Amino acid sequence: MVDNIIYFGNKITSFTFYNDFLKDLYNYYKEKGSKIQPIVSLEYTEFIDANTLPNLIGFGLMLRNFHKQPIKLLLNYNPKLIYFLYKSRFFTIVGKYSGLNIFDFDDRFIGGFDLLEKKRHLDEHIVHRYKPSKQYYELDDENEQLEFRKQIIRILRDEHLPKDFLPVLKFLNRIEEYEMEYFLDVLSEIISNSILYSLSESFATVHANKYKTLISIADIGIGFREAFGKKKNYDYSFSKSLKSELKYSEELNDFIFLFEVFHYSKNNDRFNLWRLKETVVNKLGVFRIHFNTTQLVFSKKCSLCEKSNDLIKCAKCFLKNYNSETILSPLRIFNYDYQGVHVEIELYNTIEKEEYV
Repeated sequence: MVDNIIYFGNKITSFTFYNDFLKDLYNYYKEKGSKIQPIVSLEYTEFIDANTLPNLIGFGLMLRNFHKQPIKLLLNYNPKLIYFLYKSRFFTIVGKYSGLNIFDFDDRFIGGFDLLEKKRHLDEHIVHRYKPSKQYYELDDENEQLEFRKQIIRILRDEHLPKDFLPVLKFLNRIEEYEMEYFLDVLSEIISNSILYSLSESFATVHANKYKTLISIADIGIGFREAFGKKKNYDYSFSKSLKSELKYSEELNDFIFLFEVFHYSKNNDRFNLWRLKETVVNKLGVFRIHFNTTQLVFSKKCSLCEKSNDLIKCAKCFLKNYNSETILSPLRIFNYDYQGVHVEIELYNTIEKEEYV
């Protein structure tokens, strides 16, 4: 009997990825160590939420880099699921011809789509891959770094994102016409951060269906803490203040650092994480950000909260509303790491109930 298979469940959503699959992965390495390479299985999976695709590729790349060889991926002949992954360019990015060679899978499962009653699938409903730039950290002069950064953002903003993302953002008119340019500005900034700072491949997708528009960006890079460590003379004054205001424990380190990141972006007059978060919650959407062991979930409650603009009060509010029932909690602290930075956005036509998922 093969006992080194880790199975995805029937449905892969953002919630099940972080709370079920990553926990199973953590327990696997805790029990077996790192010598026996795991096999990953989609054999029992019927549905994959589009916003998980960047993370499915990211975790695979993380394991592939660790074991220095492709990770075996087991498939079943499920034409609807395979068609979705095929049209999303999942197999193209993770396969042996992409240069990444993340997963080793039987490509005989890919096909037979002419038998399907195909649902509409926008050609732009695909995962985009962005290669890291090592040149940024090699520049010693801050002005040169700034100009290089502006150049990357300009290329993304003017050449790539209007073609890649704009048709999906316009789909079903969830985003007003006047907001389109703003979203492109913010997405250019966020993706450029992954390209410049993470030292890792990054992946992004924008997907729309009749229920919601999904935006997901993920890298498996050095993360916020190490990236901030490369900033000259950065004093972490906000983290120190926040620690003094909270009942501090070590498990809050990543939580506190996420708020340091928001403090930094809030006080920079740029299109950035803070402004993206504000825009999403004001549209009654959901904004999730994960770093290392911690995930924050901002929802429409935050748009009504007078504490949201005061970061120390906001952090206290997250801790106050922390719930051991993870699906109900805006703050999730896991006992396992997942490296890099992972951002997810959901925009709805209407939101009928409060939920953090």
